[in-house]
Amino acid sequence: DIQAKYLNSPETPLFHKGALLYNGFSARAAAHKGARIIAVEGYVDVIAMVEAGFEGAVAPLGTALTDEQLQLLWRMADEPTLLFDGDKAGRRAAFRAIDLALPHLKPGKSLAFGTLPEGQDPDDLLRRSGREAMEAVLARTEPLADMLWARETEGTNLDTPERKAALEARLNELVGAIADESVRRHYRQDLNDRMRRLLQPAAPAGAWSGRRAGPRGRGRDAAPPALVLRGVEVGRSPAIVGGASILPRNEALLLFCLMNHPWLLDEFGEAIAALPFAHAEATALCRALQEAHMEDPEALTLTLPEQLEAVRRRVCSLANPRMDWPAYPDTGKDDVRLWWRQRSALHLKAYTLSRELREAEQQLGDDPSEANFAWLQDVHERMSAVEGTEALVEGFGAASGRASARSV
Repeated sequence: DIQAKYLNSPETPLFHKGALLYNGFSARAAAHKGARIIAVEGYVDVIAMVEAGFEGAVAPLGTALTDEQLQLLWRMADEPTLLFDGDKAGRRAAFRAIDLALPHLKPGKSLAFGTLPEGQDPDDLLRRSGREAMEAVLARTEPLADMLWARETEGTNLDTPERKAALEARLNELVGAIADESVRRHYRQDLNDRMRRLLQPAAPAGAWSGRRAGPRGRGRDAAPPALVLRGVEVGRSPAIVGGASILPRNEALLLFCLMNHPWLLDEFGEAIAALPFAHAEATALCRALQEAHMEDPEALTLTLPEQLEAVRRRVCSLANPRMDWPAYPDTGKDDVRLWWRQRSALHLKAYTLSRELREAEQQLGDDPSEANFAWLQDVHERMSAVEGTEALVEGFGAASGRASARSV
């Protein structure tokens, strides 16, 4: 038998577990200093999170999340993150939290959901892969509305009018549980929009005549048919929720490096599994590379499915042998390792800032105040700083027979 990580003490008249959060007092103090509130499942996970620098970590006291604990979380943060283990039990816990939260949603009060790699809890992930892997998980959290949609549509067969009507009825019943009239109205509109996208017929080939999105993704025209996914995942497709419609070069370079250096999947496997991509095809290619490496860990060249060949060619076409030499096959491992750490960290920062930029633009559109305009300017400045980040590293390039001090 596997030894338990902690013992679950009983409920007593003086100790009401459902009304308390482990590390709640310290987390609330950390939240006042800007720490993110993250609810995990166990005490050991909280300890590991705090030791790794996530001082806003809390956990229920050996129980499923309760109404009282949810209210405690909302006193600490408007949108706390619920971080669940990467297994079926963790997913069920996330879905239970949705039902718990829906009646209590108010303007500005919601939840974000993070999912760990399968078979891992926060303590496992931090011990094996470090803080960087956890930051990657937290960078790709999903809002409550997306999780609700995923729960109700994953694996759902909608090939008859009756099944479509049943889905619509379930969604209406769930939305009806939201007490706040304004939030209920917006949820109903959001889910109705998702239903229309899910059920709309595919556009005929060549029928798209939209323009490319303008600066910072503000274009309003629909995505081309090739990027409009039909089926249960449409609500979370990057083409629908604001992801890139053109494969970003920085994402292509990371994938190009993985194709040429699959050994990186051994050294940085957990962090790579949690690495977020804005482009749907980049996500698919990264997943395929991981699966191919699992099937043949010793292979120097990974075999990819035929349907990803066009993506592979596009990735290769975006690499420049003069500028991007560390990602090419003949580069020494030390140089590749250094380059990968730097580029993946910058990518994660840029991805997180891109999401914040969309939030800032939306907020400014809803409320054109000086504070929101200042927020938008601040995000732009931080994005510019990330885009211009280079590090001069002594010895970089030496493993590949190049100069000993180069920018990475």
